[in-house]
Amino acid sequence: MIYVEDTLSVDGEGSEFSLIGNCDVWVSGLTAGSVTLQVKFPQSTTWRDVPDATFTQDTWKTVFVSESGVRGKLVGSGNNDGVYVRLARYSNK
Repeated sequence: MIYVEDTLSVDGEGSEFSLIGNCDVWVSGLTAGSVTLQVKFPQSTTWRDVPDATFTQDTWKTVFVSESGVRGKLVGSGNNDGVYVRLARYSNK
């Protein structure tokens, strides 16, 4: 397993991470506001919100990304300080 984890400050952003295959999204300690999974596709400079991936409470969700080169990050909006976020992907190697 390969992962990146962060603790978000208010309206903070997590680290960018390469998403491909089955990827877990973990949000813990969220008591205010929301955290959204955003992606940036290859050869794009624009981050886009993932549909159905804005969380207003603690969450553990698996998403599947079939395209290689997609980057992801978790972004807070009005969130409380100290929210733990983690993106993980699995490798069969």
